Amino acid sequence: MKTNMTAYRWQKCRDLLPANAAAFFTDRATIRYLTGFTGDDAALATVGDKKYLITDRRFEAEASLAAATTVMHKNGLAPAAVKIFQRHKIKTVAVAPANLTLKQADGLREAKIKLTPLPRRFYALRQAKDDGEIAAMQAAIAAAETAFRRLLPKLRGRMTELDIKAELEFLLTRAGATSTSFPTIIASGAHAALPHAAPSRRVWQVGEPLVVDFGAVVEGYVSDLTRTLFLRQMSKAWRTRYAAVLAAQAAGIAAIRAGKSGATAHRAARKILRERELDKFFTHGLGHGIGLEIHEEPRLSARAREPLPENCVVTVEPGIYLAGVGGIRIEDDVLVAAGGARVLSSLAKDPQSAVVG
Repeated sequence: MKTNMTAYRWQKCRDLLPANAAAFFTDRATIRYLTGFTGDDAALATVGDKKYLITDRRFEAEASLAAATTVMHKNGLAPAAVKIFQRHKIKTVAVAPANLTLKQADGLREAKIKLTPLPRRFYALRQAKDDGEIAAMQAAIAAAETAFRRLLPKLRGRMTELDIKAELEFLLTRAGATSTSFPTIIASGAHAALPHAAPSRRVWQVGEPLVVDFGAVVEGYVSDLTRTLFLRQMSKAWRTRYAAVLAAQAAGIAAIRAGKSGATAHRAARKILRERELDKFFTHGLGHGIGLEIHEEPRLSARAREPLPENCVVTVEPGIYLAGVGGIRIEDDVLVAAGGARVLSSLAKDPQSAVVG
């Protein structure tokens, strides 16, 4: 990571914390964002303008490249942090409660250190993406799209969901992904009525929907895409439903603009489905932020009333799920701009392209 970019991100962090505040970060995404370190055993202790990256000897070489003073622990992350805070005579430390283990919290409290939640505004730190982040996410999208396009001609009858998952994940690696963004969802037929179905040995049948929800990680940043396919044919009923979801997605994207709320986009998409008497089958929010993690702020949902920041990247993924019948979801990754939304992904999604095999 370039030094000037790390400095810029660190200044963003400092602007969100009180002067001379101390903080303790344990989630890998924030640590990577602020230091460039990618190891899996680390914490970041900060005191005013000082950053201390705590890790162990396995990551000594990598830690030496991070934008922070390196501290090697022997007895755990929290005990090492306690020594740092005591050296600076720190009595109160800001933490993200959801990312702190009970053992870590107890270790800090036993040292007479008071824990306080990070300011609510801190959670906006990583929402607006810089040019380097957007470039990495575009590379992750490109890898995912390349893999999906290579998958399409390989799809045929008698393939199980697990067969398709294995093929797609192999192709993601060949396309440059270091890993998948999340456990790949491959759901066919009635199984597609489960928004987060785990792939099974179920065989995809002619005329059934197949929800393919997948993503790639490149340079630590993720993509998140979904397409719904049909084997050889799509019935009139499914065409009607597919057209409704596609129209709902278009309405949601059109309603996205920096400064508007995520709820505005969610309502626009739901309105289309309501007009077609399908809104009761839309059971989740319209989308979520992505970046170093697959689920980040901001959200596109009925309760998302905060204004969308410029240059955040969100998914737009309306879906309908008919229990015992099947489901449809269409998802793209979108950059939020002052003048509207720019769709970063480009896979075909017209009804004709959805019929394969």
